[in-house]
Amino acid sequence: DPVARADWRGAADRVRAATGAGALAVVAPPHQLLPLAYHLSPEAFADQRRLAERLRAERVIALASPGDLVAMLPPSPPPVLVVMTEASATRHADLAAALAAGGLAPVASERLEGLVLLRFARAGG
Repeated sequence: DPVARADWRGAADRVRAATGAGALAVVAPPHQLLPLAYHLSPEAFADQRRLAERLRAERVIALASPGDLVAMLPPSPPPVLVVMTEASATRHADLAAALAAGGLAPVASERLEGLVLLRFARAGG
């Protein structure tokens, strides 16, 4: 059987659309930022020393745990798109509860080959 690869190209398309609409994209764990960046922003990928900084300017951040986002959220948080591998999603099954504490509610989920994308928006808004 051929090796199944994560659909980072598809994830990059979703991230580009989400951040273009004002959302924050969160990639977990941080080392997964590299394959996403390769498809999302080749210019940023080519500048590895400033990769995180350049992607932050495009509203894309990487965190060890997407739950760490709660401490960073402003009182009126923007929509959030969380991108994780399937293995990471299993380890962070409590993510919806953690983000609910920060005022975000789950609104949609999508599975791409090897990846899970979770969308959150301000609760009650």
